[in-house]
Amino acid sequence: MPIFSLADRNLRSWSERTDRWRRVDYGLHVVRNNFRGRNEQVMANLQLGFNRKYELFYEAPGLGTYRRIGLGVGASFYQSRTVDYITRADRLVPAASDTGFPIQRFYATAGLRFRHTVQFRTALDASYHRERITDSINYYNPNYYQGRTQREFLDLTLTSTRNQRNTFAYPLTGQYAQVRLTHRVFLDAVTPSLTTLRLSYARYRALGHGFYYTLGLRGQARLTRRLAYADTRALGYEDLVRGYDEYVIDGRHYGLAQQGLSYRLFHPEPIRVQSVDNPKINTIPLALYLNIFADAGYVVAPGALPQNRLPNQFLRSIGLGLHLVTYYDRVFTAEYTLNGLGQTGYFFRAEFPI
Repeated sequence: MPIFSLADRNLRSWSERTDRWRRVDYGLHVVRNNFRGRNEQVMANLQLGFNRKYELFYEAPGLGTYRRIGLGVGASFYQSRTVDYITRADRLVPAASDTGFPIQRFYATAGLRFRHTVQFRTALDASYHRERITDSINYYNPNYYQGRTQREFLDLTLTSTRNQRNTFAYPLTGQYAQVRLTHRVFLDAVTPSLTTLRLSYARYRALGHGFYYTLGLRGQARLTRRLAYADTRALGYEDLVRGYDEYVIDGRHYGLAQQGLSYRLFHPEPIRVQSVDNPKINTIPLALYLNIFADAGYVVAPGALPQNRLPNQFLRSIGLGLHLVTYYDRVFTAEYTLNGLGQTGYFFRAEFPI
């Protein structure tokens, strides 16, 4: 599959850049399923453009007599021509370089997978990480890596997932729960270790007559004596209170609640492309949902900079959206949102938000 993506957190952040057309990633994502005829999987990423990424991963899902133990290994090398080195006024401040890469990351990982049932799985992973920034980034923000331009650490991660959704792309019924516990040990014998707990839960219910209700809860807690700026990411990155797309909220801990009520406007019979003989690609499904939603979140950030007003504040939003579900379970959303700052806006996404 071709890679073509924006180098920023979301479409809103990318559109505000003056050099937006340079901030594009492109490349190739390759997946080989049923490798060697044993249901193994090999994945490779060759990503060029603004952010460069070279990755190779291998997964063997079923080993042993009862095929319940799996193995996963992989490695990744990442380079970027810009790094967001500090947060000011609840916005990321970038530092770019035309000649080199102000940030580079490498990691190698290996782990075991335990398949309790088809819907309940646990993974135990160990990984080695090496990250480096330039002297200028350390000068502008000495706390980026706590006074260092390079750091090395080991992560030990335990992840338990129960997935009982009716589908992955746009679930309408069922539930999803995940617990992830990571303990990080820095190899400099000076930086204190970091323990991170992440919780995620979502519930999907069919109310009848074309109505569906969704509730999502997420939270994160970090335990350490000192926290580097690079480890303070909270809301505005992977997790988001919708309507605050242009902001990031950094801190140690956070909680997020999202809920939505959807109504299926239409769900016609799939479109058949008669000129294509392959049944895997000649069927195009279509479904359109009208959605109203409300989000709420809070970030605990001891010692937050006074110029950042969103940490330690209650964040909230309401909105109205249209969700289009189509080819290969692709989901496209268009939303109109009012946030707790009294700001309104239109937002476009390429995934189901809960």
